[in-house]
Amino acid sequence: MLTVSLDQECRKLVMHLGGMLFIADLKGKLLFVNPAWQKHLGYTEQECIGRRIEEFATGSSRNGIPELLSSGGEMELLLKRKEGGEMTVELQVSRLGAEDGLLGLMVDVSERKAAQHALQATETKLRKILSLSPEGVLALDSSCCISFCNNRLAEMLWIGTQKGNPIAGCLPKLEEEWLCRLAELQEAIRSGQQHGFMRLADPMRIIRWEARDFESEELSHVIFFRDITREAEIDRMKSEFLATAAHELRTPMSSIYGFAELMLHRETDERERREFLGIIHEQAAGIIRMLDELLDLARIESRTGKDFRFSQQDLLSVLHLAMQDIRSAGETRKLTLSVPDRELPPAWVDPEKTRQVFSNVLGNACKYSPDGSEIRIEAGRDAAENKLVFSITDSGIGMTPEQVSRIFERFYRAKSIPHVPGAGLGMSLVREIMLIHNGFVEVESSFGSGTCVKLGFPLKDRREENA
Repeated sequence: MLTVSLDQECRKLVMHLGGMLFIADLKGKLLFVNPAWQKHLGYTEQECIGRRIEEFATGSSRNGIPELLSSGGEMELLLKRKEGGEMTVELQVSRLGAEDGLLGLMVDVSERKAAQHALQATETKLRKILSLSPEGVLALDSSCCISFCNNRLAEMLWIGTQKGNPIAGCLPKLEEEWLCRLAELQEAIRSGQQHGFMRLADPMRIIRWEARDFESEELSHVIFFRDITREAEIDRMKSEFLATAAHELRTPMSSIYGFAELMLHRETDERERREFLGIIHEQAAGIIRMLDELLDLARIESRTGKDFRFSQQDLLSVLHLAMQDIRSAGETRKLTLSVPDRELPPAWVDPEKTRQVFSNVLGNACKYSPDGSEIRIEAGRDAAENKLVFSITDSGIGMTPEQVSRIFERFYRAKSIPHVPGAGLGMSLVREIMLIHNGFVEVESSFGSGTCVKLGFPLKDRREENA
């Protein structure tokens, strides 16, 4: 039987050792423990001697103790305290001799484990936050090699489609175009560049990137990527809109300026003077109409219908007012109204805006139809959609499919009809007003055969529809 005897110096060292030292036989029965056992677990020396190490362990970790005792080595172990609670220790065991027994040391690693768990929890939180970020994040080490990228960047790189695969494992599958762009990016960062743009062709995207530097081998650069394709497209549309608006204003203003200059510097008789004034008046009226339509569009978009005054209205009465507006302007086309239903229920609309919609659509039908032709207006109820539908059909020049697809674009005018006056804003305004009404506008046309515009107005209070 193994007996334990320690000289005075050795015993003094053992008694002051912070770790839990023990001597056991080959079966793990404790023969000696130092005072650290009582300090950490609450068991006195007498309560420990004769008990097996497994008796102090808890959880699945105790299953590995027999193998450790037979072969030596180290493992993590979860121990239970006398007064309740647990602590994690790192257990190291070695043989004292072939048949002499075992020497072991257990070191409390609870704080280290807690710190590791806290670090892992923080890392998990950061990864979740980065995964929700609208910006792509790419981390590079000191060699400019990729060490991390978040889910948003994976979507930009087209590598986020394979479920369950780690992002790092997908990096070799990057598209060739992105690999080229990343190579260019690495060269830019090496040269000290802090921000820039990447343009991708298929599909067309514009990516803005911004780099942050860190003095670390593992984390040398962090690059943030933002897809600004939409913002760039909006900027392009704004520039195009301003250029088109300036062009549309310049044409009539040039005419006004030219005829005013003629009247100032040339003698004219009464007939010429009235002719020039008539042209100036017509061009000025066109500018006012265009500016009014632009202001209407701006107000509708900025206030999203807040200045609309909705009420139950008889749409036939509103339509008749719009028809009177067209006829009072000296219109020669015949406006014919057909109402199959004897009586139409009222609709929930803003009467002034609705009159504007009817006037714009009827005005277009007249402008693009031959003199003396018929403009047919049909009104009826769509029970399935719970809407009143008005169809306005002309027998004019019609439109191609490409022209129909662009009819709601601001300032869009088909090149095949340059002689027809207008700024190309009317149908844009119609669509915006109908959207605010929770209605619809549809256009059907065939080149050379006329156009049909359908307008759908809700019968219910739109607040009831959204409830």
